[in-house]
Amino acid sequence: MLEKFKNVSLKRFLTIVLGIILLALVIITFIALPPVGSFFFYSFAYLFGFLSPFILVLIFLFAILLLFINKIKNHKIKPINIVISILLFISITAISSYSLAADIDDISQFIQFYNTRMLAFSSQPFLVEDYSSISSLGGGIIGLLFLTMFSSFMTLAGSISVYSIILFVSLGLLLFSPIKSLILSFKKPKEKERESKPNSYSSPYQKQEDSKPRSINFKGDIAVDAKLEETTNEYKVDERKGNTILVDDKVSSAAYDFALKAKEDASLEESEDKEDIYLKEKRKKEEERILSLKKEKKTSTIENIFYTYKLPDSSFLSEVNDSSKIIINNEAAQEKARIINQVFEDFKIQGKAISFTVGASVTRFNIQMEPGVKSEKINSVLNELQIALKGDKSVRIETVVEGRTTSGIEVGNKTMMAVSFKECFEELQKYPEEHLLLPIGKDISGNIISYPLDKMPHLLVAGTTGSGKSVLIQTFIMTLIMRNYPDDLKLILIDPKQVEFERYSDEPHLFCPVVNESSEAITILRKLCEEMEHRYTILRQNSVVKVADYRKKRRGHEKDLPPMPDIVCVIDEFADLMQTGGNEVAEAVQRISQKARAAGIYLIIATQRPSKDVIPMVIKSNIACRIGLSCSTAVDSRVILDENGAETLLGKGDLLFKIPGKKSMIRAQSSFISDEDMMEVLDYLKKEAGGPIYNPDFLETEEELDIYNEIKDYVMDTGIASKSAIMRNFSISYQEAESVLNSLKEEGIIMSSANGKNVVVQRKEM
Repeated sequence: MLEKFKNVSLKRFLTIVLGIILLALVIITFIALPPVGSFFFYSFAYLFGFLSPFILVLIFLFAILLLFINKIKNHKIKPINIVISILLFISITAISSYSLAADIDDISQFIQFYNTRMLAFSSQPFLVEDYSSISSLGGGIIGLLFLTMFSSFMTLAGSISVYSIILFVSLGLLLFSPIKSLILSFKKPKEKERESKPNSYSSPYQKQEDSKPRSINFKGDIAVDAKLEETTNEYKVDERKGNTILVDDKVSSAAYDFALKAKEDASLEESEDKEDIYLKEKRKKEEERILSLKKEKKTSTIENIFYTYKLPDSSFLSEVNDSSKIIINNEAAQEKARIINQVFEDFKIQGKAISFTVGASVTRFNIQMEPGVKSEKINSVLNELQIALKGDKSVRIETVVEGRTTSGIEVGNKTMMAVSFKECFEELQKYPEEHLLLPIGKDISGNIISYPLDKMPHLLVAGTTGSGKSVLIQTFIMTLIMRNYPDDLKLILIDPKQVEFERYSDEPHLFCPVVNESSEAITILRKLCEEMEHRYTILRQNSVVKVADYRKKRRGHEKDLPPMPDIVCVIDEFADLMQTGGNEVAEAVQRISQKARAAGIYLIIATQRPSKDVIPMVIKSNIACRIGLSCSTAVDSRVILDENGAETLLGKGDLLFKIPGKKSMIRAQSSFISDEDMMEVLDYLKKEAGGPIYNPDFLETEEELDIYNEIKDYVMDTGIASKSAIMRNFSISYQEAESVLNSLKEEGIIMSSANGKNVVVQRKEM
């Protein structure tokens, strides 16, 4: 019994459960077991009238069918038959309601009339008292609805005529094929009956006049006992799934096709079982491979090199002077404050702008509401404010401003002022112990906003072209390499665009060369997962739970314990990577984002297309810290920030920063760093620290497994050559699956059948 249950597929199990539920529902309804039974019986009677018992019988038969028909998928129903059956049901219910419709004086009141008629059947809703009165309900409210549907332009007699025509036409179409087969069977001449012999079987496809026996052999699955006489006839040989079918030239092609179809049906469940077995073996081998890597006592491939050069300071960075723009923005802010107060006065909003704060890109007007007036009233005049401010769509309302007793209205400045990266970097230098502190930008109040990467512990950045995403990522990278030695921090830079990170080639902090190809990026992410597992093995061996504790324990034992620097993986244009790698990329990023923090591995992901297919929920749920730059729609804003707001940003570094554990978002202007400053810092680092020391494990970016041979084994083992199955089980794209199948056809492993499906020609035992 247990073995049989193991072979039950999920689809079959759900079918059985559905059949049991429907069967129990019908039984409870028939016996009117209160309260569920009376509820359903009343509902069926209200909908279908006296036809409700027949409907319940049909549901009962369908439930029996689900429970006892093993191969329900072989009993296919044509869509045209479903449509005809629906028309037949509608016509029957409508005609059955004729007696009800004849008693209605006003057709528009048919629902009230029907509810009155229901009182004879049940004086209270869902409490049936007189089951014999069900005959007075006609075809139920559904039948009465269909019958009175055409009352506005057709009489009752005309409606009955229309439904009668539909009834006879539907019956004719449903019974056409059975009647035709019956007539043809009478026209055929009766064949001479053959004397049946005990313990023998005659093939129904064997012609009477043919005296030569045939043999169709399916290796014991389907056996036709026949003596094969010596003959010179040619035989058709089909090597699909390891079987040979011997059929001489006189056997009809119909018999041959039927035999193949029968074999395919007989082995369908066997193929599904073999697929499950194959996938289990595949997972087992992968687990053994990972386990072997964990058991290896390999030491870190990074040499114990200590850097003593002076870290670059703010003297390498240039100043940005935008003081002339402050006067312009202050004058514009005074005029905008007057306009806002005028709008409030026009629309009777009891509040006013009492002050304003000019930021780098926006100005926040502080709104003081009168006592007893709700701050939400400001939202009601948002469109009027935008119109009054000459169509400025950057207007953003904050009904609650953290740290203030006033609400806020944010409006874009007349001229945007740049935030100097030098100013942000000097602020970060006040916290030398925070090595992974990232400069987010300057908020409206002029404060420098920063946040440590190891507390994020991963960051998601999204914004359209021109929003300042690339410059923001560059400031993050420059901050990390200017405040950390190469033996303390390693960078993995993935750039499918091949231009953003090219300047970092041969930079001493690189853990591996800059990755430009999507196929290499997938391998790097997979290797990063293995590095994470390797680090956890070292942490477990040294009885520590996080990388910070390991570094404390390593002090004074540098020769015995391998180094474990922080690894920051920066991925630009994540949308392009997801389009190429798909599930494999998502799975690797998900694993890293879930548990890489304790191992000292962090992710910074940037994309210009923050849609649900690019940033699936499995990734977004593990990356709580996010930066939203200017987005094209509110939908994109909700994907990246879980709320609106990014669609109103001005671009060029204007951003919203969402911090874990903080309910409100921070609006800031990111800093700007010039190409000249970056090259000056990079030239200094290359000169003082030398070239990068790559991890040898990350230099081999080719696939370790030959995916083609793996798919070939899968096809020959399971007998499944479905493109969707290959894409699902091996996480490859549609084009890659198509290419593999074409190669298998050229090799003779599979062939295309008459119906266009791929059929496995060569099989092997598992």
